[in-house]
Amino acid sequence: MLFLICLAIFAPLFAVEVQASPTTWIIETVDASNNVGEYSSIAIDSDGFPHISYYDLYWENLKYARWTGIDWIIMPVDSLGNVGTECSLALDSNDLPHISYYDMTIAGLKYARWTGTAWSIETVDSTGNIVMHSSLALDSNDLPHISYYDSTN
Repeated sequence: MLFLICLAIFAPLFAVEVQASPTTWIIETVDASNNVGEYSSIAIDSDGFPHISYYDLYWENLKYARWTGIDWIIMPVDSLGNVGTECSLALDSNDLPHISYYDMTIAGLKYARWTGTAWSIETVDSTGNIVMHSSLALDSNDLPHISYYDSTN
């Protein structure tokens, strides 16, 4: 049995692989950039490979990483303004990522999904409230459901 734990620190993003033996740990760097990994969220696809969404504090954007079985593919999701905190990741029935997150620039909740070729991004709540602790789940039709804390109200 394989478990994957993501460590979120203000340093490079690391993934820790835990094998069935409690004494075997494999630690590897996912993203060696400075100040990445805060607000990380992880999901495991149907092949058992990890996908991680996280905030890049240095560039103030949302990033996404996935393991291919050979190496990590890393890409920016949204880099318009200060975006990506409070993110939550879910994979749909085709193992495509969906992410909810906070956009500090507009003080609103956003939702991004990978179409297979590009990120489709939309604003869910832009009432100027501070959004915290977003949690995303997809239903059996791959439709998103997002809960979050509106700290203003």
